[in-house]
Amino acid sequence: MDLVTRFGKVSSGNIASLENLVLGKRYPVTRAVRQTTQYGPTILVSLWDEPTNANIRVFLPKRFAEVFEDSDIEAINSGTRHYYLLSQGRTANGRSFKLALEE
Repeated sequence: MDLVTRFGKVSSGNIASLENLVLGKRYPVTRAVRQTTQYGPTILVSLWDEPTNANIRVFLPKRFAEVFEDSDIEAINSGTRHYYLLSQGRTANGRSFKLALEE
């Protein structure tokens, strides 16, 4: 893949907050990348949003960085495994997001 294509893939789609996801909606995970931010290691996932026909990129909470193995990320990116991310809102104390991953 040439630089122009790789650059386009990275720059396409908006980075959104988990707060912006529709509760209970199944968002297909189209890509996952392990990143290190100023807050530490995390996973950046691209989600397909059907009504807008666009990718939405969201950073998963830091606690999920340990859950994703490199083989999981490779399977998502190669298309051999298909997952859906669901937002279930926030926990009762409002401090963290409740998320689900389904096949």
